[in-house]
Amino acid sequence: MPRQEAAATGPEIPEDAMREAVRSVLELRAQNGEGSGNGAPEAVGLERLDTCRMADFGVDSLLIAEIVVGLEERLDTLLEITSGTDLETFGELRSALRPTGES
Repeated sequence: MPRQEAAATGPEIPEDAMREAVRSVLELRAQNGEGSGNGAPEAVGLERLDTCRMADFGVDSLLIAEIVVGLEERLDTLLEITSGTDLETFGELRSALRPTGES
């Protein structure tokens, strides 16, 4: 029988907080003229975070850090990423984030 990895423990990040943090970062980037250039509003499609690929929105490691900081400010807690694998969707990022217990 294959061994399964233990799931991350701790409370999950609220989906609405994640969506708003992502939306804020993408809107700020668009205001600065740094959008993906596809002509569509950056935040379109964020209603399904689990299937939205971060690469489709031009999100790199720096923008992931900005999203995490935005979440920390909204939730008034420090967060850590508990996954060592490549994260492709906003949903995967959300699932990999856990509060550290500090603020």
